[in-house]
Amino acid sequence: MHEVIKTDQAKYERIEGPENTADILGISAVLVQDMASKRDRVTSFEGDTGPYLQCSDACLGSIIYKANIPSEQLRGASLSMLQEKHAIIIIQKLA
Repeated sequence: MHEVIKTDQAKYERIEGPENTADILGISAVLVQDMASKRDRVTSFEGDTGPYLQCSDACLGSIIYKANIPSEQLRGASLSMLQEKHAIIIIQKLA
């Protein structure tokens, strides 16, 4: 944000504490954008969302726990049976 403020040199020179002002403006921009976004999408358990990934991680953890498979054996497992791109990506991220 500091670089944006510096583009108008005349205004920049009139600002008291330009770096601090840039920090405040940047934080405000992030907060406003966050508050303006649709919460339904953020809390959805479907699609590429945080809750979906966390739920998938919990489900996989439960399966691994119940199957009693050592982690060394999991690291060498073949992913050839996975057909869906999302499933492969999730497994790779969790590995």
